[in-house]
Amino acid sequence: LTLVVLTLWAVIVVDLIHPLNVKVGEASDIYGDCERCPRAFESVFQTVLTLTQTIVAGDSWGKIAVPVVEANPWTYFLFLAIIVSVGLGLMNLILAVIVDRAH
Repeated sequence: LTLVVLTLWAVIVVDLIHPLNVKVGEASDIYGDCERCPRAFESVFQTVLTLTQTIVAGDSWGKIAVPVVEANPWTYFLFLAIIVSVGLGLMNLILAVIVDRAH
């Protein structure tokens, strides 16, 4: 279920965020030491990998998303929706296993 939700969000992010991420990378040297950052949202696979890294693992969120949000503030709401839906979905799965084991 989590992978399906991540894949659906990835399709949207590739279409909406990738062009903005490319512009942010070209406009400044903000991704200087991050080799993967400019291509983090270039394909569905790369986006699922990025979302897994940032949302599920909680790693490098500020390095990739914050520059995009600073340049395009409306993307904050998109990233927030992704965090909430994936986080609630993951918690729902964990809670379902705990409740199922309790019976």
